[in-house]
Amino acid sequence: MRHIRKSFVFGVIGLCAVLLGGCAGNGDKNSTVRLDNFNQLAIRVDGELGVEADKVLFKRQGFEQAKLRFFQMDISRRIASGRLGELYGAEAFDGNGLLSDVTIWSLGLPHSSQQTLRRLEKDHPEILALLQAFADGVNEYVMEIATLDPALLKQYRSITHNQDYFPQAWSPIDSVAVGTQMAFLLSNSFSKKATLGTAYLAIAKNLEGAEENIEKFLDLRPMENEFILPVAGDSDPAGPVAPNRKPYLPGRKGRDLFNGVKNLLGAFTFSCPDKNMALLGGSCSNLDTPGSNNWVVSSRYTGNGQTYLANDPHLNLSFPSTFVEVALDSKHAGGSFYIRGVVPAGLPGILIGHNEDIAWGFTNSMSDVDELYGENFNTDKPGYVRRPNKKWVKLEEYPHTFLVRQADGSMKEETRVLRWSPGHGPILTDHIRQFKKIGEAIPNTGFSYKWTGHDGGTEVVALMGLARAKNYGDFKAALQHFEVGAQNIVYSDRQGNIGYYSHGHFPMRPYLENEGAAPPYLPDMSYGENEWGAWRKNVPELYNPEKGYIVTANNDPFGYNRKPNLSNFKDYFGFRFAPGSRAKRISDLIQTYKKDDGVVTVEDMRKVQYDHKDLMFCRLVSQLETALPQLELPEAEATLAKRIVAWKADGCFAKRSDERLAEVTVWVSQLLRTYYGWLKSDMDAAFTGFGAAERNGLFSNFVGSSFALDTVYHKANEGLDKSAPETLKLYADSLQAGVREVGRLGVAGVRWGQVHPLEFYNVFAEVLPTPPHPRMERDGNLGTVDMGGFDVVPVVAGTQSSMRVPNVWGPNFRLLLVLEEGKPIDGYNVLPGGNTSSLESEGALNELLMWRDGQQRRLVRFVE
Repeated sequence: MRHIRKSFVFGVIGLCAVLLGGCAGNGDKNSTVRLDNFNQLAIRVDGELGVEADKVLFKRQGFEQAKLRFFQMDISRRIASGRLGELYGAEAFDGNGLLSDVTIWSLGLPHSSQQTLRRLEKDHPEILALLQAFADGVNEYVMEIATLDPALLKQYRSITHNQDYFPQAWSPIDSVAVGTQMAFLLSNSFSKKATLGTAYLAIAKNLEGAEENIEKFLDLRPMENEFILPVAGDSDPAGPVAPNRKPYLPGRKGRDLFNGVKNLLGAFTFSCPDKNMALLGGSCSNLDTPGSNNWVVSSRYTGNGQTYLANDPHLNLSFPSTFVEVALDSKHAGGSFYIRGVVPAGLPGILIGHNEDIAWGFTNSMSDVDELYGENFNTDKPGYVRRPNKKWVKLEEYPHTFLVRQADGSMKEETRVLRWSPGHGPILTDHIRQFKKIGEAIPNTGFSYKWTGHDGGTEVVALMGLARAKNYGDFKAALQHFEVGAQNIVYSDRQGNIGYYSHGHFPMRPYLENEGAAPPYLPDMSYGENEWGAWRKNVPELYNPEKGYIVTANNDPFGYNRKPNLSNFKDYFGFRFAPGSRAKRISDLIQTYKKDDGVVTVEDMRKVQYDHKDLMFCRLVSQLETALPQLELPEAEATLAKRIVAWKADGCFAKRSDERLAEVTVWVSQLLRTYYGWLKSDMDAAFTGFGAAERNGLFSNFVGSSFALDTVYHKANEGLDKSAPETLKLYADSLQAGVREVGRLGVAGVRWGQVHPLEFYNVFAEVLPTPPHPRMERDGNLGTVDMGGFDVVPVVAGTQSSMRVPNVWGPNFRLLLVLEEGKPIDGYNVLPGGNTSSLESEGALNELLMWRDGQQRRLVRFVE
């Protein structure tokens, strides 16, 4: 592989395909298309077309995007609409995966897409027309696929066992479905609530009055008090807090449900058996640690007249990339768009980027926008579900016929009936395998699911509004249409203004003010008394804050979760926020660079995006360091502790060359396992009847999650303040277990990169003749700004180290925009999966290495 010269990376980008246009198979003749050396797509509409120029633009975008990514787009729409089984057969139709057809349909996502389409038809026909133009462009490609991509058509026919197969036409509902699916993957928490609910009920069943045990299991306080909005003081968040109340203890209904699910603790872990499921960048882990960053720094703070916007969305690392990089210009022909940035494959326009005047970026807000309801069905009157005052309401029923591909190429019809609980949502226990077991175990009981997206959403309207916005007022006005997906959205403009606005449909839960109310992160076990109220009006917002910059990194915006008591839900916003380590590190670095010479530069921002200091592990090691003088350790444990503390003394960096971080990671893992192991053994009474596998299935969901990290950190802090014997024993026992595991895994002195390789799966590997990526070592960890999220995999025998924590989660791109008054907006980016479906080109491989090594190239140029 050739060495990448910096002059090549950051210099002027040449053309790898010159002007395309005017001929059959190349989209609309009134446009000019260019692909740069990294296959970034630029489109300009030509002529004097007026308002029609926008449709021409999106039609051409549809055609060119299909040329680059049609197979990905097709798989994405099929997953999102519950139609993957039409290609891949029975396993994709009703397998164990979160993205199987039956699961997606049972969660109500196709219903959500239909609702969105109806709303667009009724209220926003002009936006629907742009979606149709995009679809027309895709369909031009589909009509000519035999000529444009005969190899792909051959592969389709191989997959379907049908030599006459042609891909189905694209329609606006397909783009809507892709957007719905991404919004759901970013905002749902139903499997988390199912797992937390099972655990909570298990702990509470036989421990009534032992509230401290529930508190020990789950502490919602973040590790760092780093919030997006200013707080009122060191001890109180910026807003009202309810008086302390005892934690919720479930009533009879909850206990009955617990009795039915106590042996199903592992049921809520969804698997991804089909590698193609990674196409949408969604995680199949039910307690994953989030990791996305964005921030804006005003020119009033940078000291050089430049304003910066940085955005690093962290998702599963898949190939091809979730995003396509584009520059789109219809203003040249009298239209209204002059935008560039990135967009998920299958959608028109851009999601994140800039126009002539402003720039914007997204991260997941982690707010709570869904609900699991325990439902009670009428034994005497089938088809009815209970509501308050012993009233019964009739379930709605929606039959649906699926088509499932058979081995001989034929299609088989499979009919299912979706039951819908009025005011709540679809019944999950009818069809989803993990929940179906509960319905079978407990007669006349089940779960329904409510998500803000079930009413449809107008996010595409918001994105088109952002693309045309000229100032912060326009930005806010556009985001009034952003309802579903729960995002932190940052703003900057060429005048040096910065802002943050998290608009969406955030449900109020007025019942939380009642004494004894169930925590909202648990399944609701009432009979319909605990319903949502109006959408929240007090949404997080900042504009030109005094400190001169704004940082969001999936952290708590308000700081309401600073209090330790689990029943403080006044003005509740969410429960699954990140520990705050990334947000704090970003803020610290911005301040440090300012202090160095009074100026913050583009290169400073690039360093922040690629920073690998792990504040999360650093905090845990600091606690160990505090405990060590009070411990009498055997030589092996003392040696391990010394190496762990030495890692902290060298700055707590998660570098791939570091020879101690693997040992630190093993110790942290044993710290969490030791803590939760004690908790589990302390609760034997509650776990009567549980097998070891089921208990381990539940607790393994917590070990390594942000919930566990936050909880152990705070409980250890409380113990260290008192020199509590059990806390000191926690460190002694975890070091003892760490010594054992370091030896078993063979990681003493092994480079972090050796056990932390990049797992960047080529999702086309099994169906298309494209090569997998070369093996490469990766920096980063769960707590770093450049997050190296990992899954722990089974021991691999016969290697120097038997430990592997492959990096499967990280920034899907690193975008950096530079805004300056009187100048066009400048930008840099790197897209690790490349911009096409091929890794064969030198440009794609180079870009992957650039991403790994913290380099960037120029953002795609407009066609001039």
